Amino acid sequence: MIWLSALGYAVANAGITNFNPLIISGYGFGKTKTLLMATPQAAVAMVASASLTAVSMYVPKVRCFFWIFGATMGLIGAVVVHTLHSPGTRNASLAGVYLMGFYNVPWVFTLSLSSSNTGGATKKSFMGITCAAMYGGYPYDPCLICAQTNIGIAVGNIVGPQFFISSQSPTYPLGIGAMLVAFALMAVTGIVYYALCIFENKRRDRLYDVAQDEAAIGLQAERDDLTDRQNVNFRYTY
Repeated sequence: MIWLSALGYAVANAGITNFNPLIISGYGFGKTKTLLMATPQAAVAMVASASLTAVSMYVPKVRCFFWIFGATMGLIGAVVVHTLHSPGTRNASLAGVYLMGFYNVPWVFTLSLSSSNTGGATKKSFMGITCAAMYGGYPYDPCLICAQTNIGIAVGNIVGPQFFISSQSPTYPLGIGAMLVAFALMAVTGIVYYALCIFENKRRDRLYDVAQDEAAIGLQAERDDLTDRQNVNFRYTY
């Protein structure tokens, strides 16, 4: 589910990063005004990611909800742009462009959940690599990204721009449609991931009971290098 969500994110990211100015210029703005009008979308992405991440630090078990919420908001934005892209509905369509700024939220929470729901030192090492290069080359950036997710990101960033065909300028219906599908994919994978976590936790509670001393058991599991599948006391967060 995380790999598929990363694929959807990359398709949306490729469209937004490479073609967002072209979409906005299609409303009749000049080059300078286009750059100015594109700024709020970046602000939405930054504020939404930072604020929802901060909330998740204090409110437990909301990360899947924010993953789904971010994808749904982006989906709404893509629908608005897809259906209202014309000079007469410019303001409403611009609002859709800005809503697509939520595309970054699911990405943040898939990274977080991937790290939290992986047990065992060896498996964590296999799953995670330092993503300093992706985030500006900061050598002390502690962020971890799944190796398998990197594949989805690479594939999505290759595929995403192919949907934006120059002959379809300025509306790019195929490109906007691809982003619509990408947001829908992120939302669906978030729902399935949430359901799988709850199902597996309940199954383990039924078979093995709830761990009494989670801290001590978790420490011993790390010493034994047990993965989340091998450790019957492991419970998935969502």
